[in-house]
Amino acid sequence: MEQKADYAFLITAVHAFLWDSGVYTADKLINLILHKTQSVRPGRADKRKKKR
Repeated sequence: MEQKADYAFLITAVHAFLWDSGVYTADKLINLILHKTQSVRPGRADKRKKKR
């Protein structure tokens, strides 16, 4: 099954890992990223609802 990442969380977590020492270890970061992935559900794209 195809997976996708939560990019907003991913950017925040990697930034904290690289520049804020002690926030995340490499193992903890990998586990957090694995828990923040979602399954891609084919055929779920809806047209954008616009206000008139």
